[in-house]
Amino acid sequence: MRATMGLPFLLSCGMRVQFVPPQLDAPRRARVSEIQEQSDGSYLVFFEGIDSIDLAEKLSGCFCLVHTDEIEQELVRYNEETLVDFAVYDHDDLLGQVVELEVLPGQSRLCVRKPDGTDLLIPWVEEMIIAIDPDEKRIDVELPAGFLDLF
Repeated sequence: MRATMGLPFLLSCGMRVQFVPPQLDAPRRARVSEIQEQSDGSYLVFFEGIDSIDLAEKLSGCFCLVHTDEIEQELVRYNEETLVDFAVYDHDDLLGQVVELEVLPGQSRLCVRKPDGTDLLIPWVEEMIIAIDPDEKRIDVELPAGFLDLF
């Protein structure tokens, strides 16, 4: 499995999912029993009651829908309107202010206006977003070594 529409991977053990579109002779709902992260950014997900390769293959290509009450991830609580003008910091160094959250099919990203007026694009993924403080209008990120040299 992979996350879709620029979202971070949100499934966790115990979550109830619905498979869409529904498939004949396959479950329409299941509970996540185990998740194994793969090296390529995908995930191997096991579901209760789906215990054969034949059954799993019937669900290949389906999307997993999860009720919003089951999602506890910070990133899905924010959108462009709520993030504009947040200050973005990397290890307490001010990078700039959010001017936009670009929602793209492959991956969303923050557009941050640096103090010199240039823009910095930061992937909107939980691996880089460390903390969001709505009261302080602050986003803490941890960028990979050399990331800022690209801009």
